[in-house]
Amino acid sequence: MKKLIILILLVFLFACSSGDNSEISGTTKNANEDISAIAVETKILPDLPEGVTFGGADFKMLLSGWSGVDFDVEEITGDRLDDAIYLRNRKIEETYDIVIKTYNLDPFDSFGPSSDSYRKSVRAASDDYDVYFGIQQYSLVDSMEGLNTDYSRLPYIDFAKPWWDSGILDICFGDKVFFAAGDITHSTLGYTTLLLFNKNMFQDIGIEYPYQSVKDGTWTYDKFVGIIKDLSRDLNGDGVINYKDDLFTVSGWQYEISYNFHTVLGGNEVIKDSNGYPQIDILSERSMKALDKTLDLFSEYGGFFNNIGYGICRDMFKKRQLYFLDIRMFEIARYGFRDMEDDFGMVPHPKLDEAAPYYTQLVNNNVVTVTTVPVTNSKLEATSILLEALAYEGWDTISSEYREVLLQTKMTRDNESMEMFEYIWGNRKYRYGLEAFNNVLNARVIGRGERLYVSIYDSLIPKAEDEIEKIKEFFFTD
Repeated sequence: MKKLIILILLVFLFACSSGDNSEISGTTKNANEDISAIAVETKILPDLPEGVTFGGADFKMLLSGWSGVDFDVEEITGDRLDDAIYLRNRKIEETYDIVIKTYNLDPFDSFGPSSDSYRKSVRAASDDYDVYFGIQQYSLVDSMEGLNTDYSRLPYIDFAKPWWDSGILDICFGDKVFFAAGDITHSTLGYTTLLLFNKNMFQDIGIEYPYQSVKDGTWTYDKFVGIIKDLSRDLNGDGVINYKDDLFTVSGWQYEISYNFHTVLGGNEVIKDSNGYPQIDILSERSMKALDKTLDLFSEYGGFFNNIGYGICRDMFKKRQLYFLDIRMFEIARYGFRDMEDDFGMVPHPKLDEAAPYYTQLVNNNVVTVTTVPVTNSKLEATSILLEALAYEGWDTISSEYREVLLQTKMTRDNESMEMFEYIWGNRKYRYGLEAFNNVLNARVIGRGERLYVSIYDSLIPKAEDEIEKIKEFFFTD
């Protein structure tokens, strides 16, 4: 973003306001003008009304077990990410005269179509929560059951601003939007997928780091497999390639790596057509090509498909049994990579070919947080102001701190890893999976090396089409 220096007249002396704590109902502060000329750096700002406050009202957030880290910080701890979240929340409270109240769910109460707490509250028509930070995987089902508010009723939400992920709109059909994602929570960054590579192992065999290829737009699938195709080894010489002892080229957890590569190579199960309608895409020529290339990683190019246990492939990477590890961003800081003996770098997944305009990174839908507003919320204008303000402040402060937290690992020895954030976070993609296709890609196709996948999907198409018709009816019926 090009930055200019301009003169701006800034005046804001706010009077206090009062109100009922039980309900958000806006009052506007009177501004007394104390004009001074200040040279400031221009930046994108939210288009929000000035001087609005809400009389000390509670702003009630129901947090899925996976989103508590995004909001539930009660004091300064010295942890730079937690402190940024704490300061963001306090700034919003002070600016708008509210009290942020958080209600945390057990992580496993967050799975399935909405949590029991959220579902019971909305169905009882209780105005218990102003916003629900739930899991993307179930957000469409929740919406179709009438739990969530259409964002068109939230006047101050601006999806054109950079603190909202436009990619989420790919799984919102027609002109209705019932869930949003972006910098309001840093989980959208944390659950973005990428590849780590072992720099020491690359040096040992004289392979150039892939950074320049990424920057040149030539980091493609063919270049990736050209690097890894002959690198797997039977290290213990027993004639069997085994994850416990031997060397593999690439690996990742079963629920992630198959969908990650299929997506970045152009595949999908459902897409939005030019008219905004959902369309089954799994057997399109593009998706089948992506399936074949994903299968090849494990059958032809020495990859290990980890359907044994979560975390095994991370341990293999740390023990020099992998050149590349498919991973989610948050795992770098959480799972001991700081103590890894070898140095490592990070890159996006490769593009299909050089004609692809950019690198696409999938956001893991199993746990990533989306923002929904219950239909029982009676303060939609106020809620839209507060969500837009929270998202902006997250973009302006928390996301940069999260980047620094990640860079405190050994990758800080490598300035080029820092440059990779732009390519990894720049084009995040969200994917919606039909219930008919649930776990088919990872368990029945990639996990089994099943090349006759067309017949598998063909048998599921009728059920998938029934789901598509229900989605169409919901999104395109007033």
